[in-house]
Amino acid sequence: MIKALGLCLVFASLAAGTSQAQARPKSDDQCLGQAEVRDLVNQNAVLPPEVVLRKARATVGPGAKVLRALLCRREGQYVYRLTLLRRDGRVIHQVVSARPARSDAPR
Repeated sequence: MIKALGLCLVFASLAAGTSQAQARPKSDDQCLGQAEVRDLVNQNAVLPPEVVLRKARATVGPGAKVLRALLCRREGQYVYRLTLLRRDGRVIHQVVSARPARSDAPR
């Protein structure tokens, strides 16, 4: 019982710290809403969130859980700002390009 309560307090403090850090994006970040993300994905302007999340989970480790995923415009480029929770309890922050691979790009 005490161990469970302790874990709850740890996760609550992590969540509070994460939400505060995420609430203050870089001054030049402009994060988008769900409708805007959906429109950009439909236009093939950005990768779908599920593709980016699958890759991020693979790099962070098996069993990683996504706590937050935001599509933002940073320095003229679209990026996903991700917060993941590893199985060992570590919170990982990643910024991943949202640019889709172009098959017509010069090689």
